[in-house]
Parts: sequence; structure tokens; C-alpha cells
Amino acid sequence: MNMNIPLSHTGFKFAVLALALLAGFTLISSVLFIEGIQLSSILYGLMTLTVIIMAMVGLVASIRGLKDTNTFQKIVGLFLNLGFLALVGSLMLANVTDLISVFGA
Repeated sequence: MNMNIPLSHTGFKFAVLALALLAGFTLISSVLFIEGIQLSSILYGLMTLTVIIMAMVGLVASIRGLKDTNTFQKIVGLFLNLGFLALVGSLMLANVTDLISVFGA
């Protein structure tokens, strides 16, 4: 690996990979919508977990690269990774509130 690549550009690469996986997740979910097959839910879970991990690694790389010069890749990578983690966090919060309302705690 080239040591001259700024960390913020590494964060951008992880953000683009996470975006591509999210697009693939959307495509697969629309194509593989079959009620009785469990394989699609396993694929959904694995792809979602991969997107979360990539967004976290990308966000860490972007934060570590905050002292780099401001570039387009730095700003976009930081906001995409923050957006992915905010989306996942809000979905988790919505699931928890639904569980609380269902089980009446």
C-alpha cells in the first residue's frame, strides 16, 4: 500500500464501497423478494453488517485524516460515512422503540 495516500482519501474509498454495497443491497432486495426463502434474509444481514463495518472504518480513517488539507474526497467521505452511521443508528432506534411499544415495557 502506498504510504503517501492521506487517511481522508482512505475514508472516501470506504464510503464509496459502502455506497456501492448499499446500492447492491437495494438491487438484490428488489430482485430476490421471495417470501419462503431464508437465503435472502441471510444476504441482507451480511450486506448490512458489511456496510456498517465499512462505514465505521471509513469514519475512523476520515476522522484521523481531519488534519489533512481540505479536498473534495475528504469532505464527501466524512459526510457519507457519518450519514451511513446516522442512518443505521436511527433504524436501530426505531426498531427498539417498536419493540418497546409491542411488548409494553
